[in-house]
Amino acid sequence: MNKNQCELSVVMPVYNSEKYLSESIESILKQTYSEFEFIIVNDGSTDKSLDIINDYVSKDNRIKLISRTENKGMVYSLNEGLTIAKGKYLARMDADDISLEKRFEKQINYMKKNDDVDILASKVEVFGDVDEEKKIAHARWYNVDLHKCNDIEKLFLENCYIAHPSVMMKMSTIRQLKGYDLRYKRNEDYNLWLRAISNGYKISMYNEKLIMIRMHSDSKINRDKDNYENIKDIIKSRLSYIKEKFKFENINYVIWGASNGGNIALEKIEEVFCNSTLIGYIDKFKVGKFQNVDIYSPDALKKMNIDYVFIATVPGCKEAKEFLNKNNFVYVKDYLILC
Repeated sequence: MNKNQCELSVVMPVYNSEKYLSESIESILKQTYSEFEFIIVNDGSTDKSLDIINDYVSKDNRIKLISRTENKGMVYSLNEGLTIAKGKYLARMDADDISLEKRFEKQINYMKKNDDVDILASKVEVFGDVDEEKKIAHARWYNVDLHKCNDIEKLFLENCYIAHPSVMMKMSTIRQLKGYDLRYKRNEDYNLWLRAISNGYKISMYNEKLIMIRMHSDSKINRDKDNYENIKDIIKSRLSYIKEKFKFENINYVIWGASNGGNIALEKIEEVFCNSTLIGYIDKFKVGKFQNVDIYSPDALKKMNIDYVFIATVPGCKEAKEFLNKNNFVYVKDYLILC
């Protein structure tokens, strides 16, 4: 491989991953497609991760190591890896997952045959030491068939239906998107997908399982499950998306859900739409006020002069959608799900 050129750059951040690191590195080095550079970013690990990486560096010249003593987080590490990446394509990898041996070969061939595709995920196998219910739920979540989706914008605004470590993308795409946004430290991938969709880039799915996603007690997926900061990042990404799409500035809005979800939604709405006005909360079961703001019944929406509805209730989300759709509110244009 020419030292100054390669077709594929693989970027993998590492932080205290000694337990699974060797298995993850081996799965990359044993790929049937072998012409790549493997950029590993050691993000201030305090365990034996750096020793493990250095052992592989001494054996395989495809590995490029970036190492620091300070832990700056995954998003910073990803962008740091991108600064030295030379490939036409970028593949993501996490330090606790396992890429199947033909992953790169199949994804590279697909990207070459489908030049209109900018970001290519694959289906995944979910494994690990968590209960089966969690693994089944995440497998269902990540393995949605994007080819059958008629409106990818609506799909992604309700959830993130691809696994970040499964992705291969054009390097030109992520550079034009200016890499990962450092403001989104828990959902950097979801924010990137929404920005890609907003800018007209095409996301597709390789219809085979090409990577094994490990869930364990200390994995980011499992750790962030009940973290409100994680939820806030998702909400902020969705709000930023519609603000840019519709050029919203000063809007009059209501929040469907007079509860903790409504509180969290309001915090992020006020951050993104700083000069807008909360008219009230919508709640089927509550009356009076919530946080000193009036609560209205759903039927009141038919007569209210508002610009937008934000749904911020998990138990009432389905019913809220049905009511809004029945009353000619259009998803994304007139209302958005934040929960």
